[in-house]
Amino acid sequence: MMPMSMLFMRPRNAEEEAMPRRLSSVFFSAIEDVRGDARRARIGSHRGEPDLPSSRQAMTKLLPHLLLVTALGLCAAGCAAEKPTLRLHHAELRSASLRGIGLDVYLTVDNPNSFDIEIRNVRVTVAFAEKYTLPPIDYSPNQWLAAGQSTVVRVPVAIPFTLVPGVVDEARRSPTLKYTVKGSADVTAIRALGVEKDNHPIDETGTLVRDDLLAAAGVSF
Repeated sequence: MMPMSMLFMRPRNAEEEAMPRRLSSVFFSAIEDVRGDARRARIGSHRGEPDLPSSRQAMTKLLPHLLLVTALGLCAAGCAAEKPTLRLHHAELRSASLRGIGLDVYLTVDNPNSFDIEIRNVRVTVAFAEKYTLPPIDYSPNQWLAAGQSTVVRVPVAIPFTLVPGVVDEARRSPTLKYTVKGSADVTAIRALGVEKDNHPIDETGTLVRDDLLAAAGVSF
């Protein structure tokens, strides 16, 4: 099963091209401020002048500037980051319940970036044999995915009993039953800044083993 690329890296715009120069300007401006404070502190200490900033106070003043530079740098990285890809891993049938036949759909999410991303929401529709469509699923896993790794995300689904007869009849005709998963997912990049990207498309196809489906439905073949 081939992975589906959701989005490709886009060209950097003028704002992103200017970001490195802006970061350098902010950083070196902060350094000059701290040097000036430290210089005045040394001169003042020799003269006995009170209430002049110490070196520790100067470094404390530098900290917000460094945090700003770091945040802007992360944001710039997020804007030009590689987009995660989603692909169908597999599906597992569970026993029947009051809602219908339980089905867990597992999606593999590849995160090629150097920072973590979060899968916030998954909105999909599952169809069997391209004609038995389940009610839309809106699920919020809120699962963080480690940088540079692949993570499997579970999406619980139920086959309503009203659709079970048609799905079972379709399954009797072939050793496997084809199903499709279509929809979208919302992701958040960078925990500290919460850079959000919504509506990443999902369009995947898989198969279920007939005997497993019939066993879950309590039907003998």
